[in-house]
Amino acid sequence: MKLFTYFRSTAAYRVRIALNLKGLPAELLPVNLVEKKHTEAAYTDLNPQGLVPALMLESGEVMNQSMSILEYLDEQYPLPPPAAPAPAPPSWRGQAGPAAARRRSWQSSRPPPAAPRPPSTPRHARPTRPPA
Repeated sequence: MKLFTYFRSTAAYRVRIALNLKGLPAELLPVNLVEKKHTEAAYTDLNPQGLVPALMLESGEVMNQSMSILEYLDEQYPLPPPAAPAPAPPSWRGQAGPAAARRRSWQSSRPPPAAPRPPSTPRHARPTRPPA
């Protein structure tokens, strides 16, 4: 696979992340957007939209738009489901109870929170003095 990319493109970055997470090798071919290389005929022949990223498959087909590339990668190269975490050893589980009890005792020894202050009356709602 060949990925036409630019280092500042967030869409291309998204595709690079997906390729790395899936462990797929891809040749990165930089397309300098600042120098307008994406508008040159050599690139627009491959990708008529002239945008990055573009992914060229082994078959020669070129895909563009990062979301469609990500959907293709997910369909063709699915990740295995994540493994369940190993249970904690019994010695660790036995330590959780006393730690929780210490926390509860610490919270009960704290003073109660202060009473909330009454809301102040807005200036425009205060009663006015009668004229003298």
